[in-house]
Amino acid sequence: MAITGRDFIKMGLILLTGIITPILHFFVPVAGGGVSLIFVITVPLTFGISMILLTIYFFLLRKEKHLLKNQFFYSGTILNLAITFLMYPYS
Repeated sequence: MAITGRDFIKMGLILLTGIITPILHFFVPVAGGGVSLIFVITVPLTFGISMILLTIYFFLLRKEKHLLKNQFFYSGTILNLAITFLMYPYS
């Protein structure tokens, strides 16, 4: 099992997409009661998807299945970003 620099970057991006909602909270205003929506639904959902994706990515990295690993990375990252930006309560 040889973990390359690209794999570390991809794992970092997976983690970043899981915590981007609280980071976005500091830069984009939240509408009315939207703060509860962020911390009750969106953050656990995106963080959970991120952790599941990171675990799958790590096991696929150990088995050296590059095509499947890349498909999980891109689809999971796009899913996490879509959930983050679609469920964020903008004002």
